[in-house]
Order: sequence, then C-alpha cells, then structure tokens
Amino acid sequence: GGKCNSLPYPTIMMDVYHPDTGKRVSFVSLALGKLHSVGLTHHGELYSWGSTASGRCGHGDLGGSASTVRSALKLRNGVSLPKRIEALRNVKVVDVSAGDAHTLALSGSGRVFSWGNNASGQLGVGHSMHLISPRLIADLEFGQIARGFAKGELSEAASAESQSQLHSSSRDQGSSSDIGMDHVGHLGAALAPIHYPSSPQKKATQRVGGSDPVPPRICSIHASGAYSAAVSTTGDIYSWGCGDGNQLGHSHSGPGPVPDLPNAERMSVPRTGIGQRIRDVKSFDSKLNVLLPRRVDCLRHFGLKAESLVTSSNFMLAICSKLDMDKDSSAEDEESYLMGRTLYELENDRRERGLDRIRLLRGVQSQDIDEN
Repeated sequence: GGKCNSLPYPTIMMDVYHPDTGKRVSFVSLALGKLHSVGLTHHGELYSWGSTASGRCGHGDLGGSASTVRSALKLRNGVSLPKRIEALRNVKVVDVSAGDAHTLALSGSGRVFSWGNNASGQLGVGHSMHLISPRLIADLEFGQIARGFAKGELSEAASAESQSQLHSSSRDQGSSSDIGMDHVGHLGAALAPIHYPSSPQKKATQRVGGSDPVPPRICSIHASGAYSAAVSTTGDIYSWGCGDGNQLGHSHSGPGPVPDLPNAERMSVPRTGIGQRIRDVKSFDSKLNVLLPRRVDCLRHFGLKAESLVTSSNFMLAICSKLDMDKDSSAEDEESYLMGRTLYELENDRRERGLDRIRLLRGVQSQDIDEN
C-alpha cells in the first residue's frame, strides 16, 4: 500500500482510513490477483488497490467526467492506496476472491457480484466485455428465480423464440389470426408455472416452520486464473469462464475443438432482453468458454455433494460427502436439484417445452388439413 516498487521483505502497509468516518480500517480477509489486491473489512466493506486495467479494482471510471467515455481497456493506471469500492458500499460483503484480473464478492444473503477482465466469460454475465464496476450475477439468484417462475413470469429471452416459432408455424399453415391466438393459448398452458415436488419430511435448512422449501443460495466463491466457481448450500458446484483445460468440470464433444459452438469474437452484448442467451462459446484460443454459471452435474451422477472447494488457475479440488440414499432424502435431493437450476436452465426448459407443444400442434393441424 503506497509503494510502487517491489519489496524483498515483509513490510507493514500504510494505515487506511474510512472515507466517511475517518476511522482506521481493519481488514479481516484479503484476496490477491496478478496485479491487484482486495481487502474485506469487519464491517463488510471492500477496498481494492493495484492495477486498474480491465476494471479489476472495481472503481469505475477513475478520473473521468460525465462527458467522457473511457473503455475498460484504457484504464492502465493504478491505485497505490486501498480505496473503497463505492458501488458496494450498501452491500454487506462476507467473502471475496480474486482471479488473475477479475474479482468476485459474496454478500451475506448469498448474492454474487463480479467485475474486471471478462475475456473468457469469467464474470458470468452472459458476454465477454470487461466490467469496471461490480455487477450482480443474476443466474445465481435462486430465490428470485424460484419466486419469479412460480408466479408464471417468463422472461422475454425464453418466450421470444417460442412466440416467433408459433407465428411462423401459423403462417406456414395458412392459419387465420383466430387460429393463431388459439395456439397462443395452448402455448400458455405449455408454459405453465413450475411447481417443485414436495416430500413429507424436510431438513431445517430446506423448510422453515412448515412453510415452502427455501431455495439454495451460494455459500462460497472462488476466482482463479480466467475462470470462477461457486458452491451452494445444497452442495452443488457452479463454474464458468475459460474451460479450455477442462478445469470447469463440464463435458464436451471429445478432446478436439468443438465446431458447433458459436464464436465469442462475433458476439456482442444485446441491447434488449429479447433473444436467446448463449452460454457456451469458443474463441480463437479456447475450445470452450462458459459465459454464464453452469452446474457441474457429474457430482450428482456420482451421488456426491461438495463440502469444500479449492481452486488453482488450472484445476479444482473438492471435498465431497455422499448424498443420502433413503427415500425421503432422495426426494429432498431431487427438490434441491430442481431449485438449484440457473435462470439459463429454466429459460431453456421452458423454451423446449413450448417448442415441443408447437411441434405437436403443428402435427395435429397438418393432420386436420390432410383429412379435409
């Protein structure tokens, strides 16, 4: 803190003072990237210092004015003294982790924020553009996702393709507008609210006072190299970012390149919420980049759940325990698995169900036309 040259021996950092109260700040946890550092205080505030390239310190447009637009790639200066991350000043942070050039923060309620370099999708926000200030990873908001879908709220990204397929099908068959609207009604039934299965007995962590099951939340975060990972309260691991070395734990089609994945260099950030989101892409130097959090499903195939996770820049290690195999526990595990689905998984599940319904209706309509 305060020095810009290398030091051959341990040196006490300069004192850091709170920008509002003027009191000295004490750190309880630290996270180190390649060229930046992040400190967590006992009040749940984050301070960062070091290189600001790619926005890895999370301070936004340092030194810029309202009329000046600066790319994250142009933020080449550094912060020599710990500076509070203002974007998170109203969030109580309980954990922080840093990769080579990106940072993750975990709030007390299980919300995950990310910022910094995003060339490989390691921020988990659905694109590969750098972020100079913290942004919430919405796909890990299991509670909000469950509440939204339980109310029948279908996102535009999930519904747009199904609706367009439906209308194109009606046009192809020469249907009237009334028939098209009737098909829309059938599609609405196909996209009915998701109801999670219930079982007679639940653990205290899943049910509170006989109420509805409590969705899982993220309890630990891990940023390493150019990828990220998180562990939920149900023992599921989610990972995203660069998967070229198989460090994410996701299967792909063989050891060679994956030809059917879209190229990340040709993608841009959508200006609206309409359109299908893309999770898995490739780039010029990686055969698999995961732009959104993706669950490591092989753990459940082995009957395991993660208790602890450690990561390096090239691989992960997890300490696991066995899932309970009795009837009640199996029902609970199935319920927790469903409630632990990301927003991307639910969107695609809804989309596929809608398209299956459209195919069925198209087949029935064709049969009626043939009979007439």
